Amino acid sequence: MGWEQCLQWLGIKKKPEVSPVKKLEEISLSWTHPEDYEVLQIEHLNESAYLEIEQGIFACIHEYIGDRHQDWEHIEQLSPGQRAFWITNRVENEVNNGGFNQFYFNGDSVCGEMAIHGFDKLGAPDFAALMTQAQAIYLKHKKKLETYKTGTLADFSESYTDNPWEELDTAFYELDELESLLERRLQYAKRHPEQFCIPRKGK
Repeated sequence: MGWEQCLQWLGIKKKPEVSPVKKLEEISLSWTHPEDYEVLQIEHLNESAYLEIEQGIFACIHEYIGDRHQDWEHIEQLSPGQRAFWITNRVENEVNNGGFNQFYFNGDSVCGEMAIHGFDKLGAPDFAALMTQAQAIYLKHKKKLETYKTGTLADFSESYTDNPWEELDTAFYELDELESLLERRLQYAKRHPEQFCIPRKGK
């Protein structure tokens, strides 16, 4: 089941597609200070260090998402590039900190499907393949993992007992050393700058 099908299964209706720029303009209406942001231009990528640009891209994404990082209907309204940046970065942070167990402890199947789609969007098929395997393991062990989601540190620690993702964690760490997702995101931003926005200079 794809992540869009998951949204439908959850009763979340997908809104009609609009142009990325129009979508960014609509999103900006929910921001406190939309005038502080602008749509990314290719010259921004040529004139500034990419790390600085990526920080700006994520600043805009997090400004929109806020604390609604499990609100899939809200997140679905990001542009395709923004969703791919956000979810693949979330996978990196969670897995590098606590493995796929932590990623799924803090997420769910929709989050996993979105991650597969995000890696595909960036042109990172090896990461997408690992994510697909991780998703299959989650669906197999979902009921067991859900019993640990009580909000206590003790149960979070207990969830690592007989961790079914150990081999995939190692594979992810090794792939992360060989293939730069930072570079994948840079190349995607260069191809589709209109799908992103960044803070205006001086803001």
